[in-house]
Order: sequence, then structure tokens, then C-alpha cells
Amino acid sequence: MTEASRLLRKGGTFYLFRYFRTLALLVPSQKLMKLIERLIKASSDEGDLILDPFAGSGSTVMSAAKLNRYFITIEKDKTYYKIVSDRYNEYM
Repeated sequence: MTEASRLLRKGGTFYLFRYFRTLALLVPSQKLMKLIERLIKASSDEGDLILDPFAGSGSTVMSAAKLNRYFITIEKDKTYYKIVSDRYNEYM
């Protein structure tokens, strides 16, 4: 169950809004997953390696995994690293 799902069960859309607002503040340039997926599909084949030097919230990592690409991601900020790690572990 995702964090957003848990928040919805707690008290509805207000908590969900607060969750996404908080995530947006933590990751100022988060990209839409659909956009990243289109870029990855257009520029690589299954099994290719995707390099993401600025992991942020992990949108590229999640898209690469979903589209059966290998990936290397780099993130120096421990807060962002935790976000990416949690998202990826929940997905897998």
C-alpha cells in the first residue's frame, strides 16, 4: 500500500493533498512519470542502460524499471536518496 493510499484511508483528500504538497516541496523539479516513460521509450530499447545523474524523487528510476531498462542513478542528498529508495522498494 502506498503512502498516499494510507493517507486517504486516514482522512480523505486533505491528507492526500498535504502529502503531495510536501513531496513537491522536497523535490522541486519532479517530472511526470508519463513524460519520462515517453522519453525513455523514444530513446532506448528494453535491456538498455539509463543514466540518471540527479535522482530527485526517482521518476526516471521508476520509469526505467517499469520499461525493463537497467539504470544507474546518482543522488548526493540523503533525503532524496531515501525517497527514491522507498519508492523503488515499494514498487519491487
